[in-house]
Amino acid sequence: MNTAEKSGSAAGAGRFHAAHERRRHLITANNPRRGLDYLVCLDGRLSLDLFDRPVSLHLRFVPDDRILAPAEFAAYINALPRLANVGLEDLAQTVLGDVNSELVPRWAAVVARGAAAGIVQCVVIEDRQPRWDNPTVLARLPLR
Repeated sequence: MNTAEKSGSAAGAGRFHAAHERRRHLITANNPRRGLDYLVCLDGRLSLDLFDRPVSLHLRFVPDDRILAPAEFAAYINALPRLANVGLEDLAQTVLGDVNSELVPRWAAVVARGAAAGIVQCVVIEDRQPRWDNPTVLARLPLR
C-alpha cells in the first residue's frame, strides 16, 4: 500500500469514526403509526466557524419504522459543531446522510440557512425511498 492509499484509508477510518460519533446521538424509537404518512418538523440552531451568526437547521421527514424525538435531535445538533470549517452544503449533506442511515425515513429534507460576510445562504437537500410519493403530505410543508 502506498502513502496515498494509507492516507486515504486513514481518512476513511476518521470519517467513519466521526459519523459514528454524530449518529450515536440520533436515538430512535418505534413509529407508533407506521402505516400512516405524516410529516415531522424539527428545527434547531448551531454555531459554525464560517458563519457570522448561528446557522438554522430544519429537518423535515415522513417516518417509516423509526421516529426521532426533539430531545434526540437537539443532542445530535450539539454534536455537530465539531464539524469545523464546513459550509452549508456539507452540513446539509451530512445531516441528511445521518438521518437516512439511522431513521431510514420514507422522505426527508434538510434546510440549512446561515450568513457570512453579509450574504445569506440557504441550502435545501432531500431524498426519498424508491416508489414513495405522497404529494398531499408534501404540499403541507412549511415554507422556510
